[in-house]
Amino acid sequence: MIGKLFGFGHKIDIEEAKKTRQQLSESPSAFHQKETFTPGENIIDREEDRIKILRKLAGNRSQLIEISEGKYIDIINFDEKGEVTETETKKKEAKIQDSEKQKTFEVKRTSSGEWEIIEHDDLSKAEIRTAISEGQLHKGEIEVAGKKKLTVLYWGNGDGNLEPLVIRKLLDLEKIGSTEDINIVAQISRSSQEEIKDYFGEEYVESNIDGNWSKQARRYYVTKGEVEENPLPKLVKETVDSPVIENLGNIDMTDKTELLDFLITEMKAFPAEHYMVVYFDHGQGWKGVALDKEDTPSISPEDMGEITKKVKEATGQNIDIMVMENCLEGQAEALYPMKDSTDYIIASPEILWGSAFADNPGPIHLREGLEIIQRNEQNELNNPRLAATSLLKATANKNHAITLSVVDSKKLDALAEATEKLKEAIEKAGVTGEEICRAAEKTQQYEILNSPDNKHGFVDIGDLSDNIEASIEHSEVKKAARELRETLDKTVVARLNMQSDRIECQSDDGNGFISIEGNVKRCHGLSINLGKQESDIERKTYESLSFNRKTGWDEIIQKANWTNSISEK
Repeated sequence: MIGKLFGFGHKIDIEEAKKTRQQLSESPSAFHQKETFTPGENIIDREEDRIKILRKLAGNRSQLIEISEGKYIDIINFDEKGEVTETETKKKEAKIQDSEKQKTFEVKRTSSGEWEIIEHDDLSKAEIRTAISEGQLHKGEIEVAGKKKLTVLYWGNGDGNLEPLVIRKLLDLEKIGSTEDINIVAQISRSSQEEIKDYFGEEYVESNIDGNWSKQARRYYVTKGEVEENPLPKLVKETVDSPVIENLGNIDMTDKTELLDFLITEMKAFPAEHYMVVYFDHGQGWKGVALDKEDTPSISPEDMGEITKKVKEATGQNIDIMVMENCLEGQAEALYPMKDSTDYIIASPEILWGSAFADNPGPIHLREGLEIIQRNEQNELNNPRLAATSLLKATANKNHAITLSVVDSKKLDALAEATEKLKEAIEKAGVTGEEICRAAEKTQQYEILNSPDNKHGFVDIGDLSDNIEASIEHSEVKKAARELRETLDKTVVARLNMQSDRIECQSDDGNGFISIEGNVKRCHGLSINLGKQESDIERKTYESLSFNRKTGWDEIIQKANWTNSISEK
Protein backbone atom coordinates (compact mmCIF):
# COMPACT_ATOMS: atom_id res chain seq x y z
CA MET A 1 0.00 0.00 0.00
CA ILE A 2 1.41 3.37 -1.02
CA GLY A 3 0.16 6.56 0.58
CA LYS A 4 0.74 10.24 0.11
CA LEU A 5 0.31 12.22 3.32
CA PHE A 6 -0.84 15.81 3.12
CA GLY A 7 0.74 18.00 5.77
CA PHE A 8 -1.76 20.85 5.85
CA GLY A 9 -1.46 24.01 7.88
CA HIS A 10 1.93 23.51 9.49
CA LYS A 11 5.42 22.69 8.36
CA ILE A 12 6.34 19.05 8.91
CA ASP A 13 9.75 18.48 10.46
CA ILE A 14 11.47 16.19 7.99
CA GLU A 15 14.28 15.52 10.46
CA GLU A 16 11.75 14.20 12.92
CA ALA A 17 10.33 12.04 10.16
CA LYS A 18 13.76 10.64 9.39
CA LYS A 19 14.23 9.67 13.03
CA THR A 20 11.24 7.41 12.76
CA ARG A 21 12.78 5.36 9.97
CA GLN A 22 14.38 2.96 12.39
CA GLN A 23 11.06 2.48 14.11
CA LEU A 24 9.44 1.78 10.80
CA SER A 25 12.08 -0.72 9.76
CA GLU A 26 11.63 -2.55 13.04
CA SER A 27 7.89 -2.86 12.56
CA PRO A 28 7.37 -5.78 10.16
CA SER A 29 4.00 -6.47 11.72
CA ALA A 30 2.80 -2.91 11.29
CA PHE A 31 -0.81 -2.93 10.17
CA HIS A 32 -1.58 -0.69 7.24
CA GLN A 33 -4.98 -1.71 5.92
CA LYS A 34 -7.76 0.77 6.66
CA GLU A 35 -10.15 -1.88 7.96
CA THR A 36 -7.66 -2.77 10.70
CA PHE A 37 -8.43 0.46 12.54
CA THR A 38 -11.52 0.43 14.69
CA PRO A 39 -13.08 3.14 16.85
CA GLY A 40 -11.65 3.15 20.35
CA GLU A 41 -8.30 1.64 19.40
CA ASN A 42 -5.54 3.58 21.15
CA ILE A 43 -2.68 4.25 18.74
CA ILE A 44 -0.61 6.13 21.30
CA ASP A 45 0.27 2.80 22.88
CA ARG A 46 1.11 1.11 19.57
CA GLU A 47 4.60 2.47 18.91
CA GLU A 48 5.31 -0.19 16.32
CA ASP A 49 2.35 0.68 14.14
CA ARG A 50 2.67 2.53 10.89
CA ILE A 51 -0.30 4.72 11.77
CA LYS A 52 1.64 5.98 14.78
CA ILE A 53 4.38 7.18 12.47
CA LEU A 54 1.88 8.85 10.20
CA ARG A 55 0.26 10.40 13.26
CA LYS A 56 3.59 11.96 14.17
CA LEU A 57 3.90 13.41 10.71
CA ALA A 58 0.39 14.82 10.96
CA GLY A 59 1.46 16.91 13.96
CA ASN A 60 -1.40 18.09 16.14
CA ARG A 61 -4.10 17.69 13.53
CA SER A 62 -7.15 15.68 14.40
CA GLN A 63 -7.29 14.07 11.01
CA LEU A 64 -4.99 12.30 8.60
CA ILE A 65 -5.76 12.30 4.88
CA GLU A 66 -3.90 9.76 2.79
CA ILE A 67 -3.98 8.94 -0.92
CA SER A 68 -3.66 5.18 -1.20
CA GLU A 69 -2.15 3.70 -4.35
CA GLY A 70 -3.46 6.67 -6.30
CA LYS A 71 -6.98 5.25 -6.15
CA TYR A 72 -8.45 5.74 -2.69
CA ILE A 73 -8.56 8.42 -0.05
CA ASP A 74 -8.26 7.18 3.53
CA ILE A 75 -9.60 9.60 6.13
CA ILE A 76 -8.63 8.71 9.68
CA ASN A 77 -9.98 10.81 12.56
CA PHE A 78 -8.40 11.03 16.01
CA ASP A 79 -9.60 12.40 19.30
CA GLU A 80 -7.49 14.42 21.74
CA LYS A 81 -6.08 11.25 23.29
CA GLY A 82 -4.99 9.88 19.96
CA GLU A 83 -7.75 7.31 19.66
CA VAL A 84 -9.17 6.53 16.24
CA THR A 85 -12.76 7.72 16.25
CA GLU A 86 -13.73 7.11 12.64
CA THR A 87 -12.28 5.87 9.39
CA GLU A 88 -13.57 6.20 5.89
CA THR A 89 -12.36 5.29 2.43
CA LYS A 90 -13.56 7.12 -0.66
CA LYS A 91 -12.74 6.20 -4.21
CA LYS A 92 -10.57 8.81 -5.83
CA GLU A 93 -11.87 9.94 -9.21
CA ALA A 94 -9.49 12.82 -9.96
CA LYS A 95 -6.68 12.10 -12.36
CA ILE A 96 -3.26 12.50 -10.77
CA GLN A 97 -1.13 15.17 -12.39
CA ASP A 98 1.90 16.41 -10.54
CA SER A 99 2.54 20.12 -10.08
CA GLU A 100 5.57 21.72 -8.54
CA LYS A 101 6.82 23.10 -5.23
CA GLN A 102 4.63 21.38 -2.68
CA LYS A 103 5.98 18.92 -0.17
CA THR A 104 4.58 15.40 -0.19
CA PHE A 105 5.53 12.52 2.08
CA GLU A 106 5.13 9.05 0.60
CA VAL A 107 5.09 6.19 3.06
CA LYS A 108 5.59 2.78 1.50
CA ARG A 109 6.87 -0.67 2.27
CA THR A 110 9.95 -1.92 0.45
CA SER A 111 10.45 -5.41 -1.00
CA SER A 112 12.38 -6.35 2.14
CA GLY A 113 9.36 -5.55 4.27
CA GLU A 114 10.74 -2.33 5.71
CA TRP A 115 8.82 0.93 5.83
CA GLU A 116 10.38 4.07 4.44
CA ILE A 117 9.42 7.73 4.24
CA ILE A 118 10.22 9.57 1.03
CA GLU A 119 9.97 13.35 0.71
CA HIS A 120 8.68 14.62 -2.63
CA ASP A 121 8.65 18.11 -4.12
CA ASP A 122 5.49 17.64 -6.10
CA LEU A 123 1.84 17.22 -5.34
CA SER A 124 -1.19 16.86 -7.52
CA LYS A 125 -3.58 19.78 -7.16
CA ALA A 126 -6.39 17.35 -7.91
CA GLU A 127 -5.32 15.26 -4.91
CA ILE A 128 -5.16 18.26 -2.62
CA ARG A 129 -8.54 19.56 -3.71
CA THR A 130 -10.07 16.13 -3.31
CA ALA A 131 -8.58 15.80 0.15
CA ILE A 132 -9.81 19.26 1.13
CA SER A 133 -13.30 18.56 -0.11
CA GLU A 134 -13.47 15.26 1.75
CA GLY A 135 -12.42 16.12 5.26
CA GLN A 136 -11.48 18.46 8.06
CA LEU A 137 -8.15 20.18 7.62
CA HIS A 138 -7.26 22.28 10.62
CA LYS A 139 -7.42 20.66 14.05
CA GLY A 140 -10.85 19.27 13.31
CA GLU A 141 -12.40 22.75 13.23
CA ILE A 142 -13.18 22.90 9.54
CA GLU A 143 -15.45 20.55 7.63
CA VAL A 144 -15.55 21.19 3.92
CA ALA A 145 -17.66 18.28 2.74
CA GLY A 146 -20.91 19.14 0.98
CA LYS A 147 -22.28 22.37 -0.44
CA LYS A 148 -21.91 25.30 1.92
CA LYS A 149 -23.89 28.51 2.12
CA LEU A 150 -21.18 30.77 0.72
CA THR A 151 -17.85 30.46 -1.08
CA VAL A 152 -15.64 33.55 -1.01
CA LEU A 153 -13.00 33.83 -3.73
CA TYR A 154 -10.34 36.41 -2.87
CA TRP A 155 -8.07 37.54 -5.73
CA GLY A 156 -5.17 39.71 -4.58
CA ASN A 157 -2.59 41.02 -7.03
CA GLY A 158 0.47 41.71 -4.89
CA ASP A 159 2.84 42.06 -7.82
CA GLY A 160 3.25 45.77 -7.16
CA ASN A 161 2.80 48.30 -4.38
CA LEU A 162 -0.38 46.64 -3.09
CA GLU A 163 1.58 43.68 -1.76
CA PRO A 164 1.45 44.62 1.96
CA LEU A 165 -2.33 44.98 1.77
CA VAL A 166 -2.77 41.79 -0.26
CA ILE A 167 -0.71 39.68 2.12
CA ARG A 168 -2.09 41.23 5.31
CA LYS A 169 -5.65 40.72 4.10
CA LEU A 170 -4.92 37.01 3.68
CA LEU A 171 -3.45 36.82 7.18
CA ASP A 172 -6.43 38.76 8.51
CA LEU A 173 -8.84 36.32 6.86
CA GLU A 174 -7.20 33.55 8.88
CA LYS A 175 -8.72 35.12 12.00
CA ILE A 176 -12.05 33.70 10.85
CA GLY A 177 -10.99 31.10 8.28
CA SER A 178 -13.39 28.87 6.44
CA THR A 179 -16.28 27.72 8.62
CA GLU A 180 -19.07 25.19 8.49
CA ASP A 181 -21.04 27.69 6.38
CA ILE A 182 -18.34 29.55 4.43
CA ASN A 183 -15.45 28.49 2.20
CA ILE A 184 -12.68 31.06 1.72
CA VAL A 185 -10.34 30.46 -1.21
CA ALA A 186 -7.57 32.89 -2.14
CA GLN A 187 -5.17 33.45 -5.00
CA ILE A 188 -2.43 35.95 -4.23
CA SER A 189 0.79 36.99 -5.90
CA ARG A 190 3.87 38.74 -4.57
CA SER A 191 6.43 41.22 -5.83
CA SER A 192 10.08 40.42 -6.36
CA GLN A 193 12.52 41.17 -3.56
CA GLU A 194 13.98 43.98 -5.66
CA GLU A 195 10.57 45.59 -6.11
CA ILE A 196 9.74 45.15 -2.45
CA LYS A 197 12.96 46.89 -1.47
CA ASP A 198 12.29 49.66 -3.98
CA TYR A 199 8.73 50.19 -2.73
CA PHE A 200 9.27 49.85 1.00
CA GLY A 201 12.96 50.37 1.66
CA GLU A 202 13.77 46.86 2.87
CA GLU A 203 13.47 43.26 1.77
CA TYR A 204 11.36 40.68 3.49
CA VAL A 205 13.36 38.48 5.79
CA GLU A 206 13.34 34.75 5.15
CA SER A 207 10.77 34.10 7.88
CA ASN A 208 8.36 36.74 6.65
CA ILE A 209 5.07 35.50 5.22
CA ASP A 210 6.15 31.89 4.83
CA GLY A 211 9.62 32.77 3.62
CA ASN A 212 10.86 34.08 0.32
CA TRP A 213 8.47 33.07 -2.46
CA SER A 214 8.50 36.48 -4.09
CA LYS A 215 7.44 36.94 -7.71
CA GLN A 216 5.21 33.89 -7.34
CA ALA A 217 1.50 33.19 -6.98
CA ARG A 218 -0.33 30.67 -4.80
CA ARG A 219 -3.82 29.46 -4.14
CA TYR A 220 -4.91 28.84 -0.57
CA TYR A 221 -7.86 27.27 1.16
CA VAL A 222 -8.10 29.74 4.03
CA THR A 223 -8.37 28.13 7.45
CA LYS A 224 -8.38 29.66 10.89
CA GLY A 225 -4.84 30.36 12.03
CA GLU A 226 -3.11 30.63 15.36
CA VAL A 227 -3.66 34.35 15.87
CA GLU A 228 -5.82 34.14 18.96
CA GLU A 229 -3.36 31.82 20.69
CA ASN A 230 -0.39 34.07 19.97
CA PRO A 231 0.58 36.00 23.13
CA LEU A 232 2.35 38.60 20.98
CA PRO A 233 0.49 41.42 19.20
CA LYS A 234 -1.56 40.28 16.23
CA LEU A 235 0.57 42.23 13.77
CA VAL A 236 3.52 39.98 14.59
CA LYS A 237 1.85 37.12 12.72
CA GLU A 238 3.96 36.42 9.64
CA THR A 239 3.08 32.84 8.70
CA VAL A 240 0.24 31.68 6.52
CA ASP A 241 -1.31 28.69 8.29
CA SER A 242 -3.71 27.84 5.49
CA PRO A 243 -3.02 24.93 3.12
CA VAL A 244 -1.70 25.69 -0.33
CA ILE A 245 -4.07 24.38 -2.99
CA GLU A 246 -1.67 25.11 -5.80
CA ASN A 247 1.69 26.74 -6.44
CA LEU A 248 1.24 28.67 -9.68
CA GLY A 249 4.75 30.00 -10.15
CA ASN A 250 5.47 33.32 -11.83
CA ILE A 251 2.17 34.02 -13.57
CA ASP A 252 0.76 37.31 -14.85
CA MET A 253 -2.02 38.33 -12.47
CA THR A 254 -3.10 41.01 -14.94
CA ASP A 255 -3.98 38.30 -17.48
CA LYS A 256 -7.75 37.87 -17.66
CA THR A 257 -7.40 34.15 -18.43
CA GLU A 258 -5.74 33.62 -15.04
CA LEU A 259 -8.67 35.24 -13.25
CA LEU A 260 -11.14 33.20 -15.28
CA ASP A 261 -9.33 29.96 -14.44
CA PHE A 262 -9.31 30.80 -10.73
CA LEU A 263 -13.02 31.56 -10.60
CA ILE A 264 -14.26 28.60 -12.61
CA THR A 265 -11.90 26.06 -11.06
CA GLU A 266 -12.52 27.02 -7.45
CA MET A 267 -16.26 27.59 -7.77
CA LYS A 268 -16.51 24.03 -9.04
CA ALA A 269 -14.10 22.72 -6.42
CA PHE A 270 -15.90 24.44 -3.52
CA PRO A 271 -19.59 24.49 -4.43
CA ALA A 272 -21.93 26.70 -2.44
CA GLU A 273 -25.40 28.18 -2.59
CA HIS A 274 -23.91 31.64 -3.06
CA TYR A 275 -20.60 33.07 -4.29
CA MET A 276 -18.70 36.23 -3.41
CA VAL A 277 -15.72 37.33 -5.51
CA VAL A 278 -13.33 39.88 -4.02
CA TYR A 279 -11.18 41.40 -6.75
CA PHE A 280 -8.34 43.39 -5.17
CA ASP A 281 -6.10 45.37 -7.53
CA HIS A 282 -5.68 48.88 -8.90
CA GLY A 283 -8.45 50.45 -10.95
CA GLN A 284 -9.11 53.46 -13.19
CA GLY A 285 -12.86 53.45 -13.70
CA TRP A 286 -13.96 52.93 -17.32
CA LYS A 287 -10.33 52.49 -18.37
CA GLY A 288 -10.19 49.19 -16.49
CA VAL A 289 -8.37 47.33 -13.73
CA ALA A 290 -5.22 45.23 -13.32
CA LEU A 291 -2.60 47.87 -14.02
CA ASP A 292 0.58 46.65 -15.67
CA LYS A 293 4.11 47.96 -15.10
CA GLU A 294 3.31 51.05 -17.19
CA ASP A 295 0.17 51.72 -15.10
CA THR A 296 -2.00 50.76 -18.05
CA PRO A 297 -5.14 48.73 -17.23
CA SER A 298 -4.98 45.21 -18.64
CA ILE A 299 -8.57 44.15 -17.99
CA SER A 300 -11.27 46.41 -19.42
CA PRO A 301 -14.89 46.62 -18.22
CA GLU A 302 -15.85 44.58 -21.27
CA ASP A 303 -13.25 41.96 -20.32
CA MET A 304 -14.68 41.77 -16.81
CA GLY A 305 -18.15 41.36 -18.25
CA GLU A 306 -16.91 38.55 -20.49
CA ILE A 307 -15.18 36.86 -17.54
CA THR A 308 -18.29 36.88 -15.36
CA LYS A 309 -20.38 35.72 -18.31
CA LYS A 310 -18.08 32.74 -18.91
CA VAL A 311 -18.13 31.92 -15.20
CA LYS A 312 -21.93 31.82 -15.35
CA GLU A 313 -21.84 29.59 -18.43
CA ALA A 314 -19.35 27.20 -16.81
CA THR A 315 -21.00 26.98 -13.38
CA GLY A 316 -24.63 27.69 -14.17
CA GLN A 317 -24.73 30.40 -11.53
CA ASN A 318 -24.33 34.15 -11.26
CA ILE A 319 -21.70 35.61 -8.98
CA ASP A 320 -23.98 36.75 -6.17
CA ILE A 321 -21.65 39.47 -4.86
CA MET A 322 -18.85 40.98 -6.94
CA VAL A 323 -16.59 43.08 -4.73
CA MET A 324 -14.51 45.49 -6.80
CA GLU A 325 -11.88 46.50 -4.26
CA ASN A 326 -10.29 48.93 -6.69
CA CYS A 327 -10.13 52.69 -6.97
CA LEU A 328 -12.76 54.48 -9.06
CA GLU A 329 -14.64 51.36 -10.22
CA GLY A 330 -17.99 52.48 -8.83
CA GLN A 331 -18.83 53.91 -12.24
CA ALA A 332 -21.72 53.17 -14.56
CA GLU A 333 -19.44 52.48 -17.52
CA ALA A 334 -17.28 50.08 -15.48
CA LEU A 335 -20.08 48.01 -13.93
CA TYR A 336 -22.61 47.85 -16.75
CA PRO A 337 -20.97 44.88 -18.59
CA MET A 338 -21.46 42.67 -15.50
CA LYS A 339 -25.18 43.36 -15.23
CA ASP A 340 -26.36 39.93 -16.45
CA SER A 341 -23.82 37.70 -14.68
CA THR A 342 -23.73 39.21 -11.19
CA ASP A 343 -26.48 39.96 -8.69
CA TYR A 344 -24.86 42.68 -6.58
CA ILE A 345 -21.66 44.67 -7.03
CA ILE A 346 -19.76 46.48 -4.28
CA ALA A 347 -17.60 49.30 -5.60
CA SER A 348 -16.44 52.84 -4.90
CA PRO A 349 -16.53 55.79 -7.30
CA GLU A 350 -13.62 57.25 -5.33
CA ILE A 351 -10.02 56.42 -4.48
CA LEU A 352 -9.87 53.59 -1.92
CA TRP A 353 -7.36 53.92 0.88
CA GLY A 354 -6.26 51.22 3.28
CA SER A 355 -3.51 50.48 5.76
CA ALA A 356 -1.49 47.28 5.78
CA PHE A 357 -1.15 47.61 9.53
CA ALA A 358 -4.76 48.13 10.48
CA ASP A 359 -6.73 45.46 12.33
CA ASN A 360 -8.70 45.05 9.11
CA PRO A 361 -6.12 45.69 6.35
CA GLY A 362 -7.15 46.97 2.97
CA PRO A 363 -9.84 49.47 2.02
CA ILE A 364 -12.77 47.10 2.70
CA HIS A 365 -13.07 45.29 6.02
CA LEU A 366 -13.65 41.87 4.48
CA ARG A 367 -12.95 39.69 7.49
CA GLU A 368 -15.19 41.68 9.80
CA GLY A 369 -17.91 41.64 7.16
CA LEU A 370 -17.66 37.85 6.89
CA GLU A 371 -17.97 37.62 10.67
CA ILE A 372 -21.27 39.50 10.45
CA ILE A 373 -22.43 37.18 7.68
CA GLN A 374 -21.36 34.10 9.65
CA ARG A 375 -23.36 35.23 12.71
CA ASN A 376 -26.37 35.27 10.38
CA GLU A 377 -28.45 37.41 12.72
CA GLN A 378 -30.52 38.79 9.84
CA ASN A 379 -30.29 35.72 7.59
CA GLU A 380 -27.29 37.16 5.73
CA LEU A 381 -26.12 33.69 4.67
CA ASN A 382 -29.27 33.27 2.60
CA ASN A 383 -29.65 36.85 1.39
CA PRO A 384 -26.87 38.19 -0.88
CA ARG A 385 -28.15 41.76 -0.58
CA LEU A 386 -27.85 41.69 3.21
CA ALA A 387 -24.52 39.91 2.93
CA ALA A 388 -23.20 42.64 0.64
CA THR A 389 -24.45 45.32 2.99
CA SER A 390 -22.57 43.60 5.82
CA LEU A 391 -19.27 44.56 4.20
CA LEU A 392 -20.31 48.21 4.25
CA LYS A 393 -21.28 47.94 7.91
CA ALA A 394 -17.92 46.40 8.71
CA THR A 395 -16.06 49.16 6.88
CA ALA A 396 -17.95 51.96 8.61
CA ASN A 397 -15.34 52.29 11.39
CA LYS A 398 -12.68 53.62 9.04
CA ASN A 399 -10.89 56.76 10.20
CA HIS A 400 -10.51 58.29 6.76
CA ALA A 401 -12.72 59.13 3.83
CA ILE A 402 -14.30 56.32 1.93
CA THR A 403 -17.44 55.84 -0.08
CA LEU A 404 -18.79 52.41 -0.97
CA SER A 405 -21.95 51.33 -2.71
CA VAL A 406 -23.94 48.14 -3.14
CA VAL A 407 -25.33 48.13 -6.67
CA ASP A 408 -28.25 45.98 -7.78
CA SER A 409 -26.91 44.62 -11.07
CA LYS A 410 -30.30 43.98 -12.61
CA LYS A 411 -31.11 47.70 -12.29
CA LEU A 412 -28.14 48.77 -14.43
CA ASP A 413 -30.18 48.39 -17.62
CA ALA A 414 -32.73 50.88 -16.29
CA LEU A 415 -29.92 53.24 -15.29
CA ALA A 416 -28.53 53.13 -18.82
CA GLU A 417 -31.97 53.80 -20.29
CA ALA A 418 -32.47 56.80 -18.00
CA THR A 419 -29.03 58.12 -18.98
CA GLU A 420 -29.94 57.77 -22.65
CA LYS A 421 -33.19 59.71 -22.10
CA LEU A 422 -31.29 62.55 -20.42
CA LYS A 423 -28.84 62.67 -23.31
CA GLU A 424 -31.68 62.81 -25.82
CA ALA A 425 -33.49 65.52 -23.84
CA ILE A 426 -30.32 67.64 -23.70
CA GLU A 427 -29.81 67.35 -27.45
CA LYS A 428 -33.46 68.01 -28.29
CA ALA A 429 -33.56 71.11 -26.07
CA GLY A 430 -30.38 72.52 -27.58
CA VAL A 431 -28.56 72.70 -24.26
CA THR A 432 -25.08 74.13 -24.80
CA GLY A 433 -21.79 72.67 -23.69
CA GLU A 434 -21.26 75.72 -21.49
CA GLU A 435 -24.49 74.99 -19.61
CA ILE A 436 -23.40 71.40 -19.03
CA CYS A 437 -20.01 72.57 -17.77
CA ARG A 438 -21.61 75.01 -15.31
CA ALA A 439 -23.64 72.15 -13.85
CA ALA A 440 -20.55 69.93 -13.75
CA GLU A 441 -18.52 72.57 -11.90
CA LYS A 442 -21.00 72.37 -9.02
CA THR A 443 -21.00 68.57 -8.99
CA GLN A 444 -19.28 66.10 -6.67
CA GLN A 445 -16.14 64.99 -8.47
CA TYR A 446 -13.86 62.06 -7.81
CA GLU A 447 -10.24 61.17 -7.39
CA ILE A 448 -9.51 63.37 -4.39
CA LEU A 449 -5.86 62.65 -4.90
CA ASN A 450 -2.95 64.86 -5.86
CA SER A 451 -4.03 68.20 -7.36
CA PRO A 452 -7.32 69.27 -9.00
CA ASP A 453 -5.82 69.32 -12.49
CA ASN A 454 -5.14 65.59 -12.17
CA LYS A 455 -8.83 64.73 -12.01
CA HIS A 456 -10.27 62.17 -14.40
CA GLY A 457 -13.49 64.06 -14.99
CA PHE A 458 -15.53 61.45 -13.09
CA VAL A 459 -18.66 63.07 -11.63
CA ASP A 460 -21.41 61.81 -9.36
CA ILE A 461 -24.48 60.79 -11.35
CA GLY A 462 -26.94 61.86 -8.68
CA ASP A 463 -25.33 65.21 -7.99
CA LEU A 464 -24.97 65.96 -11.71
CA SER A 465 -28.64 65.12 -12.23
CA ASP A 466 -29.64 67.46 -9.39
CA ASN A 467 -27.52 70.29 -10.76
CA ILE A 468 -28.80 69.87 -14.32
CA GLU A 469 -32.38 69.88 -13.04
CA ALA A 470 -31.72 73.01 -10.97
CA SER A 471 -29.75 75.00 -13.54
CA ILE A 472 -31.17 74.20 -16.99
CA GLU A 473 -34.51 75.82 -17.73
CA HIS A 474 -36.16 73.24 -19.93
CA SER A 475 -39.00 71.05 -18.67
CA GLU A 476 -38.07 67.88 -20.55
CA VAL A 477 -34.43 68.15 -19.44
CA LYS A 478 -35.53 68.71 -15.84
CA LYS A 479 -37.84 65.70 -16.03
CA ALA A 480 -35.16 63.43 -17.53
CA ALA A 481 -32.58 64.56 -14.95
CA ARG A 482 -35.02 63.89 -12.11
CA GLU A 483 -35.85 60.44 -13.50
CA LEU A 484 -32.15 59.58 -13.78
CA ARG A 485 -31.65 60.54 -10.14
CA GLU A 486 -34.64 58.43 -9.08
CA THR A 487 -33.38 55.45 -11.10
CA LEU A 488 -29.94 55.80 -9.53
CA ASP A 489 -31.48 55.70 -6.06
CA LYS A 490 -33.14 52.39 -6.94
CA THR A 491 -29.93 50.99 -8.44
CA VAL A 492 -27.74 51.79 -5.42
CA VAL A 493 -29.38 49.76 -2.65
CA ALA A 494 -26.86 50.61 0.08
CA ARG A 495 -24.27 53.34 0.43
CA LEU A 496 -21.51 54.25 2.87
CA ASN A 497 -20.14 57.81 2.90
CA MET A 498 -17.37 58.45 5.43
CA GLN A 499 -16.01 61.98 5.80
CA SER A 500 -12.58 63.10 6.95
CA ASP A 501 -10.59 66.27 7.33
CA ARG A 502 -7.81 67.16 4.92
CA ILE A 503 -4.72 65.10 5.65
CA GLU A 504 -1.24 64.88 4.17
CA CYS A 505 0.08 61.50 3.01
CA GLN A 506 3.46 60.59 1.61
CA SER A 507 3.36 59.87 -2.10
CA ASP A 508 4.23 56.44 -3.49
CA ASP A 509 7.63 57.58 -4.72
CA GLY A 510 8.52 58.99 -1.30
CA ASN A 511 9.51 62.34 -2.80
CA GLY A 512 6.66 64.43 -1.52
CA PHE A 513 3.21 64.56 0.00
CA ILE A 514 -0.26 64.52 -1.43
CA SER A 515 -3.27 66.19 0.07
CA ILE A 516 -6.40 64.15 0.67
CA GLU A 517 -9.76 65.54 1.71
CA GLY A 518 -12.66 63.30 2.52
CA ASN A 519 -15.41 65.39 0.97
CA VAL A 520 -17.93 62.83 -0.24
CA LYS A 521 -21.05 64.29 1.31
CA ARG A 522 -22.75 64.68 -2.09
CA CYS A 523 -21.90 61.18 -3.25
CA HIS A 524 -24.92 59.19 -4.38
CA GLY A 525 -23.15 55.93 -5.13
CA LEU A 526 -22.03 55.88 -8.77
CA SER A 527 -20.05 58.12 -11.07
CA ILE A 528 -20.11 58.73 -14.80
CA ASN A 529 -17.37 60.10 -17.03
CA LEU A 530 -17.68 63.68 -18.25
CA GLY A 531 -14.02 64.39 -18.97
CA LYS A 532 -12.88 64.44 -22.56
CA GLN A 533 -10.50 61.66 -23.58
CA GLU A 534 -6.83 62.54 -23.80
CA SER A 535 -6.11 60.69 -27.05
CA ASP A 536 -7.80 59.17 -30.08
CA ILE A 537 -7.16 55.72 -28.64
CA GLU A 538 -8.92 56.62 -25.39
CA ARG A 539 -11.79 58.22 -27.30
CA LYS A 540 -12.29 55.11 -29.43
CA THR A 541 -12.01 52.91 -26.36
CA TYR A 542 -14.71 54.87 -24.58
CA GLU A 543 -16.94 54.84 -27.64
CA SER A 544 -16.69 51.03 -27.76
CA LEU A 545 -17.92 50.53 -24.19
CA SER A 546 -21.26 48.74 -24.01
CA PHE A 547 -22.66 51.43 -21.70
CA ASN A 548 -21.80 54.12 -24.23
CA ARG A 549 -23.17 52.07 -27.12
CA LYS A 550 -26.44 51.91 -25.21
CA THR A 551 -26.59 55.55 -24.09
CA GLY A 552 -24.53 57.57 -26.59
CA TRP A 553 -23.07 59.44 -23.63
CA ASP A 554 -19.88 60.27 -25.55
CA GLU A 555 -21.95 62.86 -27.44
CA ILE A 556 -22.51 64.74 -24.16
CA ILE A 557 -18.79 64.53 -23.39
CA GLN A 558 -17.95 66.02 -26.77
CA LYS A 559 -20.61 68.72 -26.43
CA ALA A 560 -19.34 69.77 -23.01
CA ASN A 561 -15.67 69.64 -24.04
CA TRP A 562 -14.99 69.91 -20.33
CA THR A 563 -11.43 70.86 -19.46
CA ASN A 564 -11.74 69.46 -15.93
CA SER A 565 -11.18 72.91 -14.44
CA ILE A 566 -12.38 72.24 -10.94
CA SER A 567 -13.70 75.18 -8.96
CA GLU A 568 -13.40 75.41 -5.18
CA LYS A 569 -16.45 74.20 -3.37
